[in-house]
Amino acid sequence: YVALDDMQSAFGHLFFDDGLSMISSSSVKTTFVAFQANATCVIASPESSSESHTPIWRSIQIFGLTNAPASLTFNGIPLSSWRYDTERQALIVSMVSLSVEISQGWTLRWEHTTTSSSPMTV
Repeated sequence: YVALDDMQSAFGHLFFDDGLSMISSSSVKTTFVAFQANATCVIASPESSSESHTPIWRSIQIFGLTNAPASLTFNGIPLSSWRYDTERQALIVSMVSLSVEISQGWTLRWEHTTTSSSPMTV
C-alpha cells in the first residue's frame, strides 16, 4: 500500500526476508526496496538483495489520489489491469500478469486528463 500525504507524496521501504534464516546469520536472505511516490508515479528501487529468487508483486494500491487516472504505464508500457475506487480515492493495480519480483526495480506512472502536479524525475 502507498498512502499519499496532503502534499501528494510518500516514501518508505520494504524489508523482505526468507522467514527462515536468523538475522544474525551470515546466510540470511533479505531484500530491501525503497519507494517514493507523488501524484503521478510510484518508483520502486531495490537497495540490496541477497535472495536468488523473491516472490512477485501481486498488486499495489495507491491511496489519496483525488482524481481517477486516464491511463497507466508500467516501465513505460501501457497497462490495462487497474481500477480506480472513487469512494476510497485509491488506484488499485494488478501486477500478477507482469511477473515482477520484489527485488526488481520498476516505475508505475499515470496521467490525469487535467493535472497540476509535475511528474517525478528519476
